[in-house]
Amino acid sequence: MSSEITASTSRRKKLVASKFSIRPEHIVLVHDELDKPLGKLAIKHGGSARGHNGVRSCIDCLHTDVMPRLRIGIGRPSGSTPVDRHVLGRFSKEEQNILSSVMEQSVDLLLAQITEQQLQLTPAGGRKAAQKRKERTPSAVQEPEEKPHRTDLNCQ
Repeated sequence: MSSEITASTSRRKKLVASKFSIRPEHIVLVHDELDKPLGKLAIKHGGSARGHNGVRSCIDCLHTDVMPRLRIGIGRPSGSTPVDRHVLGRFSKEEQNILSSVMEQSVDLLLAQITEQQLQLTPAGGRKAAQKRKERTPSAVQEPEEKPHRTDLNCQ
C-alpha cells in the first residue's frame, strides 16, 4: 500500500510541475531519513535516492534527481523490528515531543530555502532584466553545474 501511495504522490507532483511550469530543482522533497538520528535535519541538494523508495519514485517520475531535499531523521529501528514496520509505525509520546520542535524548525528551513531560491531567481531589475540578460547570453556559454551540497543541522 505504501508504494502505491508514493507512486500516486509522485505522479501528482509531475502533473502539478508540468501544469504550473515548475522546474524540478524548485520542488523540495521532504522525507524521512533512517540514517539520521531522530530529530536531526539535513538539507541535501540533488543526488541519488540512497535506497529511499519515495525519493526514487519522485526521481523516476520527474526524470531527474536535482530536487533539493529536507531529510528528517527518524533513526534506525531497534532490536529486530523490521525497517518497514519502523518507517510506517507510530511514534512514541517521547518521539512525538522531539518531532514537534523538529517540525517547527523544518518549516523555518523550508521557508529559508524557498526565500533563497526566489532571491536567486529574481536578480536586480526583476524578471524582465533577467530575460534580457538570458537573451544576450551566447549559447556557447554554459553556467557551471551545481554540485550536490548538504547542510546538516541538529535540532534537538
